[in-house]
Amino acid sequence: MITIFISSEHTYTWGTYLATHGDSIASRVKFIPYGEKVDVRSIPAGTVIFTDLERLVLGHKQAAIKVHREISRHRPDITLLNSPQSSLLRYDLLSVLKKADINGFKVYRADQDWSGARFPVFVRIADDHGAPRTKLLYNAADVESEIRALTGFRWDGLFSRKKKSDRASVDATEKRSSSRIDISLPKDNSLMGRLCRIRRRLQRPKDIVVCEFIDTSNANGLYHKYGAFVVNGRIVPAHLWFSENWVVKFGSSHQEPEYCQRELDYIRENPHAKQLQRVCELANIQYGRIDYSVDSMNRIAVWEINTNPVVVPYISNPEIADKREPSHELFAIAFNEALRNLPWKPREGVEAARLDQPVHQHLLSA
Repeated sequence: MITIFISSEHTYTWGTYLATHGDSIASRVKFIPYGEKVDVRSIPAGTVIFTDLERLVLGHKQAAIKVHREISRHRPDITLLNSPQSSLLRYDLLSVLKKADINGFKVYRADQDWSGARFPVFVRIADDHGAPRTKLLYNAADVESEIRALTGFRWDGLFSRKKKSDRASVDATEKRSSSRIDISLPKDNSLMGRLCRIRRRLQRPKDIVVCEFIDTSNANGLYHKYGAFVVNGRIVPAHLWFSENWVVKFGSSHQEPEYCQRELDYIRENPHAKQLQRVCELANIQYGRIDYSVDSMNRIAVWEINTNPVVVPYISNPEIADKREPSHELFAIAFNEALRNLPWKPREGVEAARLDQPVHQHLLSA
């Protein structure tokens, strides 16, 4: 079995994949939400993946660390991917990659001295997988203003409610249901769970990152972003997007045949596998998606490693979905193989826990 610890609000990342290209894997995947009591003796043998590390905060992060440690000590029949304690998150990862001369840009926490930053820069939230929160900034005054604006409690969406669907939207949902699995997990409504959700909305200066901009556009002014998964050390290319915007997102990326073919070539050739394996070793991350670009000197620029990425995206536009399907299928072949090849036998040098040994339950929370 593959057991995945995950935030109950973010299970959508696996839904489309398990309903389509990963349907042969679905019966071998079990999800456990952060916030559920777990006896490590009851976890199925196989592989355990700790995802959503960026969203683990407060005492629940400490609980996840304890569960990880208990599994490591008492379950030799389980292979662990990612560590809630020692896997590097965005700021620490990008700092390490700069020191290792892999990245050519620096990052600074907003509560530290960033006066040496090379302009232009942009500002983002350290644990946020969305776009940068600012445009490119060219002077210190603008950076300070943006940091002040971002500091504090994030109210957006806190009290929003889902609107009642009309018949058309219900019909659309029914049509889409066959291409996505609804992975519904109980939300942690304990006091600690609520505190964690509040904490994730609190943006302190140390949660805000000032990042130097690096121009990765080509001669035609197009920017690009690669996405490649790591699965226990194996690099699996997933996508290559192109856009005129320096923030490259799928929604604004080119969908012409030329660019779809370049994405296919990238997935087939896996040209940066060795470099990305080194990045993941430095990060101590065994599962996630590396988002990166390549500059004119053929030097990679790593933006982040997302430990709970969307495996296969759901695309509502049928025309675009058809164009991207060859890439998704090619990616899924390699991704399926990587999951099937995850270790199943006990690790050497660790004594198995007897059923009469007390192994404490720990509360995990999103």
